[in-house]
Amino acid sequence: MPEIPFQRVQLVQDGSLNTNRQTIDDADQAKSLFADYFRELGETRETLIVATLDASNNITGLVHVSTGTVNASIVHPREVFRVAVMNGATSIIAAHNHPSGDNTPSDADLEVTQRLIAAGKVLGIALIDHIIVGDKVHSLREAGLIDEMESNYDILEEPVWRLPSVMSTIRY
Repeated sequence: MPEIPFQRVQLVQDGSLNTNRQTIDDADQAKSLFADYFRELGETRETLIVATLDASNNITGLVHVSTGTVNASIVHPREVFRVAVMNGATSIIAAHNHPSGDNTPSDADLEVTQRLIAAGKVLGIALIDHIIVGDKVHSLREAGLIDEMESNYDILEEPVWRLPSVMSTIRY
């Protein structure tokens, strides 16, 4: 008879960032935190980092999600929200660097942001901001882009338990 393994998933601390900031209350604080992080990291390839936050906007973790090439990074909501769920986060802030120095959001940056907003709505974990660090630091929330994107997902404002159940259509 085949065996099914029991598994356990565990978060492991993999270093720390020296900062006076334990809470993120506005875009300037988020921009400062991630500018410091990327300056310390010194990465020459696009790298996505996510800060997980509790209900009081206390930082519960900084998670390195992916590293790409000099001008692109592959990002999927599944990887972004995996640790957020494990950390019991109520919200996240995504940030990535543009090694070129140009902090203008690309079409791909905007598409990823939309996907993170949609996935977060389903999970009940809000994307508070998406920060882009180049020679300067850009906040998509501050630019009004996140508010604009969130309005596309009003249907997901209903509590998840009131949405039609997919499970009712699955047959075993």
